[in-house]
Amino acid sequence: MRKEKIFRILSVTAFFLLLAAGIGSAAYAAGPDISGNWNSTIGAHYVIIQTGAGFQWQVPKTGELGFGNITGNTCSAVWPFGHATGNITSDPSGWATKIVWSNGVIFTRGPGGGPGPGPAPGDDVAFSFGPNPARPGAEVWLDLNKNVGNQIQVFLNGMLLPIVNTKGQSYVIVKLPLKVTPGPIEIEYQGRRIQSNQPKKVLDIIPVDVSGNWRNQGQGFEYKVNQNHGTYNVTWVNPVGLIIIGTDKGNGNVYDGDKLNVHWGAKPPSMNLNDVGTITDVDPNGRAHRIQWNSGDVWMRP
Repeated sequence: MRKEKIFRILSVTAFFLLLAAGIGSAAYAAGPDISGNWNSTIGAHYVIIQTGAGFQWQVPKTGELGFGNITGNTCSAVWPFGHATGNITSDPSGWATKIVWSNGVIFTRGPGGGPGPGPAPGDDVAFSFGPNPARPGAEVWLDLNKNVGNQIQVFLNGMLLPIVNTKGQSYVIVKLPLKVTPGPIEIEYQGRRIQSNQPKKVLDIIPVDVSGNWRNQGQGFEYKVNQNHGTYNVTWVNPVGLIIIGTDKGNGNVYDGDKLNVHWGAKPPSMNLNDVGTITDVDPNGRAHRIQWNSGDVWMRP
């Protein structure tokens, strides 16, 4: 173990010990009572033990411990992975029912010592998604266990995705942009981000499908593309069907979501020897239907 890591562990341990030693040591004027059970907006359940102005929490599911102090209607806490301050809301008897923390997490519970008003918003909402992998520009479905399709937003890598269809409010279809990278699909419901309940939570991205037959707009040249993931080869035929044997092929790559390049052995008259294209139309399955080349050529599906 590196010296720096040992030092950090010892420092955190020492801090907790010093803080715990001070809990309840000072005179404490009656203030909010935060002892007991709490729900949270991150789905974790907390049990707090309060002694005077000091308190300790534990998350039963993970064993996480935290320590803190109360001053008036505010509190502060530290735990192995962070620290925060909180604003406490109490009823007239001093029983705390809500703590809003500076890191965005909210603790809630019911009156009189109960475990709270039930699950935090979104705790009972789950979803799966597919297909996975998906192509840039394609559609992805989300299957929700609740009819909340008109109450959610869908995100990929923090980017908001447009919802193009909802079916019965429990089945939502979103459209991926052409510029897209792999990442977790999340929904936002009642202010909370939720990841899918399926084992693989990351949506993988594979290149747009450019394989198959193409025809250039206006001049009638035909192209046949054979694609292998991000690379491809292409042959071309002139309007009267003449193929130049051995030099009719081009090779290229599909990259950056909506881009592809090509180098020709013998170029078609309408294109550059080395050309770059932009995919401008993709169907819901991620299959390209239009390519605009820098040479001015435009390919369309026949």
